[in-house]
Amino acid sequence: MVNFTLAAATVPAMGAGYGLRESASATAFGSANAGGTASADDISYMFFNPAGLTRQSGSQFLVGGQAIFPELTFEGGSASTVLTTPITGTPHDDDAGVNAVAPSLYGMWSLDDRTRLGLGVTVPWGLETDHPEGWIGRYHALNSKLVSVNFNPAVARRYGNLSIGGGVQVQYTTVNLSNAADFGTVGSVLGVGGSVPGAQDGKAEFDGSDVGFGFNLGVLYEFSKQTRVGLAYRSMISHDLDGDTIFTLDSAGIGAALVAGTGAFVNTGSHAKLSTPETLSVGVHHDVNDRWSVMADVVWTAWSRLQNFRITFDNAAQTDDVTTAEWDDTFFFALGTAYKANPAWTFRGGVAFDQSPVPDSTRNPRIPDEDRTWFSVGASYHGFKGVRVDAAYTHFFIDDSEINLTTAIPGNTFRGNLNGDFALTSDLFSIQAVVNF
Repeated sequence: MVNFTLAAATVPAMGAGYGLRESASATAFGSANAGGTASADDISYMFFNPAGLTRQSGSQFLVGGQAIFPELTFEGGSASTVLTTPITGTPHDDDAGVNAVAPSLYGMWSLDDRTRLGLGVTVPWGLETDHPEGWIGRYHALNSKLVSVNFNPAVARRYGNLSIGGGVQVQYTTVNLSNAADFGTVGSVLGVGGSVPGAQDGKAEFDGSDVGFGFNLGVLYEFSKQTRVGLAYRSMISHDLDGDTIFTLDSAGIGAALVAGTGAFVNTGSHAKLSTPETLSVGVHHDVNDRWSVMADVVWTAWSRLQNFRITFDNAAQTDDVTTAEWDDTFFFALGTAYKANPAWTFRGGVAFDQSPVPDSTRNPRIPDEDRTWFSVGASYHGFKGVRVDAAYTHFFIDDSEINLTTAIPGNTFRGNLNGDFALTSDLFSIQAVVNF
C-alpha cells in the first residue's frame, strides 16, 4: 500500500538540530554558553554540569525565560509530483518561523558544607514551524511542533578541589506534525478515475507524546581559585511516542475512493520512536584578574542516532511512513569573557560556532537546518538585596540552506520533488532572577 503521511518529527530550533541549549541559562547565554561546563556562576549552570552546584551556597531559587524570534523564508522554489506534474501553489514562504517562549526554573538546597541538592526544569528540545497550506512544499510539511520539558533533580558533593555531580532526567515530549496529502497523485497511480495530480488535496496530522528517562553526570576540578575545568555528560533519552493520525479527505471524493478500495487513509492509532541525543562537553574558566574572566566550551552531540524516522499505524492497511534523515554527529565551539565593572554590574560577551547535523541530501522543510554563528552579549545586576537579575541577547547568523528533495528518496514518492533555498536568521532574548533565601 502506498503511503505519504508525515515527515520527520523534528522542527528547526536555534541550537543545531532541534536542540535548545541556549534556553537553559541567561547568564551563560550572555557569553554564548562559553564556560557553561566550568563557570558555575549560578545554579542554572547545573543544566550544563551538575557538579557546579558546589560553588553555590545556601538555598536559592531561579526563574527565567527566553523569547525566541526566528525567521525562516523559502525562496526560488519549484516542485513536481512523481508523475512529473508541476505542483501549483506559492513558490515562496514569507516566514515559517514561529515566535516562542521557553521558561526555566531552578532550585538548590545546601544539605551540608560540601553537599548540594538541585532541581532544574527546562525546555531543552523543540520549537515550531508553520508553512502556509498553499505553498508548493505542502506535501512535505505544513505545521511541525516538538516540545520537550525536562525535570532534572541532581546532587553534587565537593571533595577538596574536586566536585562530582549527577542527576536523573524525567522528560515529557510531545510531537505534532501535519502536511497536505496528494490524493490526486495517489489516485492517478492506482487508476482511480477523475484523479488530478496536485489538485485534490487532503491532510494528514500526527500527534504523539511520551515520558522518557535518562541521567546526567559531571565533574569540576579547581586547579586554583582562578582556574577550573569541567567535564559533563548528558544521556540519550528514548521516547516511544504514542498517539493518533487523523486524515482529512479531499472534497472531490478521490480520498474516499481510496479508502473504499484500499482500507487505508482512515483515522488510526500511531506510534513513533524518537531519541534525544547524548552530549559530552568540556569547558574551562579562568579569572585573569579581579575584573576580567575568560572561558571556553566544546560540546559533542550524538545526532547520528537519527538515521530515519518511522511512524507505524494500528491500521494494518496503512504501511509504515519512513523519512530518511542520516544526520551526523556535531561539535559546538564557544569563547567568551566577563567583566566585573563594579560590585553591582557584570557584563558578558561571547561568540560560538554551532555545526548542523543535517546533510544536504536529506534536508527537508520541517528542519531546514544549517551551520550557525552566535554573537552574544549579557549583563548581571547585583544591586538588589538577596536578588540578582541577568539578561542576555544573541543574534544567530545562519547559513542559507538548500532543499533538493526527490521522489527517489525513500518515503518521498507521494511528497514529490522539491527544490529551493531557505534563508534563516534568529534573535533571542533571555532574562532571569536568582533569589537567595
